[in-house]
Amino acid sequence: MHIKQNLKKYIIEAMDMIDESLDRLNVPVYRRFIHAAHDFVDIYIIDSSYKSKKDLKSSSFFYETIIATTYNWYHDKYGQLAIPQTTNNYSGLILIHGVVKKIIIPSTISKYEEHNNTFKITFPDCFQDSEKIEDFFEFDLSTIKLDDTETSKIIDKFHLIVSLTRKINLNTMSISDFQPNFRKMSVGIWSHFENAINGFLSLNDSIVSVGCWDLHFAVEKSMKIYLSLFSITKRTHDLMELSDLIMNEDDSLNLDLLKKMPDYKKAIKMRYSEEHVKITEAVNIYIIALTIVENITEKFPRKYKINNHSIWLNKPQWFDD
Repeated sequence: MHIKQNLKKYIIEAMDMIDESLDRLNVPVYRRFIHAAHDFVDIYIIDSSYKSKKDLKSSSFFYETIIATTYNWYHDKYGQLAIPQTTNNYSGLILIHGVVKKIIIPSTISKYEEHNNTFKITFPDCFQDSEKIEDFFEFDLSTIKLDDTETSKIIDKFHLIVSLTRKINLNTMSISDFQPNFRKMSVGIWSHFENAINGFLSLNDSIVSVGCWDLHFAVEKSMKIYLSLFSITKRTHDLMELSDLIMNEDDSLNLDLLKKMPDYKKAIKMRYSEEHVKITEAVNIYIIALTIVENITEKFPRKYKINNHSIWLNKPQWFDD
């Protein structure tokens, strides 16, 4: 306990300098507590009983002590601005009997643990046992008539979409600062999926077509960011041309699904609503794009990896249990 208290004291003493650095990098306040914890280990810890700093960052001690301390420091300094955006939801789509339905995918799972008066935040990269499928829909699933085979297919598709969505966002939110401009680009990848989903839900042929362009652009951005690792830039909308450039540098990345995406000439026509697609085809393109982008972003260098990790924080005043 004495060691933990001393470490917390050291962390607090270093926080002003760490926070100034993150402020210069324009890191949002609500995300700084995680960055700060990693920066503290990288800059201030010279040696420890762990084999490496990487092992330390993967330990329960890191999450339960170091991150908890940086979070509490930010909450004390910035108040509501430092609150992790645990209520953020990502959007998803699924077809049921040819009808497109929206899925609401929480970015985190929050739970108040009364026995130790702490607030637990988990960053899942797939559907969790503690979650209920019906909570992800805006309607009552039980009112839809489905046989066992149809139900099984929909559940499998649901799990796939939730997992791909959560993984893409975890991959892009923690990308290393290898090139600041491309880090900003990575944050925008998911916005194209959200735009596409909203367009598909409109059921307007022209807006659905523009949504397909957004999916194309999400794939294009992820490929260009990955190419930047090899100091390669290319001004093109041709995904196959970008694929060839990637394969020249890294043939381990599976990009076969690109062949099932509309070619860039068709995508450009969709951008201007000069070509339309059926909603069933649009949703298929959406799932293909999700799969491709997840494969690519998984290769991004990441400053930290928090997939399925939990952190325990002192119960905030704003949390209503």
